[in-house]
Amino acid sequence: MVLFIIATVIGALELIDYYSFFYEDYNQETYDIIKVVFSGAHLRVSLILLIPVLGVFINKKIGWILITSYFYFIISNLILPFDYNTLLDSKLLTINIIALSILIFIITLMNRKKTYNLTYNIAKNDLPILNLISSVIGIAITLILVFLKSN
Repeated sequence: MVLFIIATVIGALELIDYYSFFYEDYNQETYDIIKVVFSGAHLRVSLILLIPVLGVFINKKIGWILITSYFYFIISNLILPFDYNTLLDSKLLTINIIALSILIFIITLMNRKKTYNLTYNIAKNDLPILNLISSVIGIAITLILVFLKSN
């Protein structure tokens, strides 16, 4: 929650600085705020951090999917840029392995009966399907961001 608030404040300040610097006649009536939010990369981080924040407050299957999809999103972001140079850099490889281990540990904790059953009321036979949905959502968000960055 704290990361979401910090990212949103920083993104909003960057947007204000950007538009006040490049457009002298900038005011809120001139520009469509929603277009500015989605066209620039300033608030993308806070929009992505909104996913697990919403999941924390929803104690149903959709909340569990939102939280775990964020962890799968982070994992796919760690794996996607992995290449031969990363294998040669021992420090970077060590950091990636530690980060992946922590994320896999968190996902394992999310898949414990105490979490999925008692908190989110999910049956054990629904868990593999929900994990698949979460991983697809996380990977899809990563691919969408890659596509947005390339354009």
